[in-house]
Amino acid sequence: MQRNPKRQRSYVQSLGISGVYTPQIVVDGLFENVGSDRASVEARIAERRAAPLPVALHFSDDGDVLTLHVGAGKSPERPATLWLVRYSREEVVEIRRGENRGKTMTYAHVVREMVPIGMWKGAAASVTLPKADLLVQGHEGCAALLQAHDGGPVLGAASIDLTATAGPATR
Repeated sequence: MQRNPKRQRSYVQSLGISGVYTPQIVVDGLFENVGSDRASVEARIAERRAAPLPVALHFSDDGDVLTLHVGAGKSPERPATLWLVRYSREEVVEIRRGENRGKTMTYAHVVREMVPIGMWKGAAASVTLPKADLLVQGHEGCAALLQAHDGGPVLGAASIDLTATAGPATR
C-alpha cells in the first residue's frame, strides 16, 4: 500500500484544499504550501516553531532500547495516532529525467518508513523500541509524531539521531 498518496488525500479533506500536487508540503498538519517556494515554506515553519505543540514528546536512550515518552494532554475526540518515522540524514541522487535531468541533488532527512506504533487518548504513556531494529538499512535517525485523526494537526513531535551520542531533540 502506498501511504504517501493516502496521507496526501487525507490532508485534502482535513485542510479543505482542492487536491494534491507535487511539490506540496504540509506543516504540522495545519497548513499546506508549494514545496518549491522556499521563502514561504521557511516562514510557515518559523511560524509553527514559535507556537509550542500541545503534547510533550521526547526520546530517552537507554542503551539497547529507546523509550519514547508521551506527555498527558487534553483527551481528543478520537484517539490520535503515534507515528514512528525512520529516516536517512542525507541521500545524493543523480536525476535521470525531467527538468533537472543530469543534475545531482542532495536530499536531507529522507523518510524511509512511517509506521503507526500506538494510539493516544490523552494519558501520559511510553513506548519502548529496540535500538538495533531502528538502525537497520541505513536509517540514521527517527522521529515520532503524534497526530490527530486522518491527517489532522500534529500534537507533538520528537526526533533522535541514532548515530550520535548527544541527547534527543524535541519540538
